[in-house]
Amino acid sequence: MRGRGFLQRCLRLISRSFAPRKLDRAKMMLVWQQFTPADGRSYRELMVSDESDWYLFEEIAGILELALDGSWTSRLDGLDQRYWDLSARSGRLTLHLEHHIGIRLFPLDGADADPASTVLLEQAFDVLRTHKA
Repeated sequence: MRGRGFLQRCLRLISRSFAPRKLDRAKMMLVWQQFTPADGRSYRELMVSDESDWYLFEEIAGILELALDGSWTSRLDGLDQRYWDLSARSGRLTLHLEHHIGIRLFPLDGADADPASTVLLEQAFDVLRTHKA
């Protein structure tokens, strides 16, 4: 059985892991990109950050949820990527984090997105731009 020192070290590590962090808004880049999947039907997406920062992802999710009066209808979290789907104002967006790409935001249905989702993406850009400043 391990001693008391081991338990104290574990508790210190755990407390550091869950300690509140200050949002580093400098990591937000907010750049519009055109994405073309294998089917050749391109659509517009917003590159939020080129860093795959899970904390930044969650902060962005919270900002979008509150500002757009939406809700996260699906949250898929893997080891090195996350896909969260936001429904708000009759539109649907996907917030995606991938280890080698960073964080991006795009209409849930890609090139088949309805007009409400395209407008919602523009509104999300405006919201994030004001929070970046």
